Amino acid sequence: MKKILITDSLKYLVSGENILSRANIQIFTAASSQEILSIHKSEKADLIIIDLDMPDMPGDKLCSMLRKEPFRAAGINCST
Repeated sequence: MKKILITDSLKYLVSGENILSRANIQIFTAASSQEILSIHKSEKADLIIIDLDMPDMPGDKLCSMLRKEPFRAAGINCST
């Protein structure tokens, strides 16, 4: 399973990556909305975890953009 974790908080990126990687899940991290769009196009993640409070684009707008992609993730989880 491939998951993408996106947040602008380095603390949460590192801790999220550490927790999820222990479960043998392939993790991609991103610190910006544009980076997540690029990663998702190439890696086709099964689950995307989005921080709603991003500096470059609101998480709900990013979520809407991801839903319009030809390959949609099985799940998009938004958190604050």
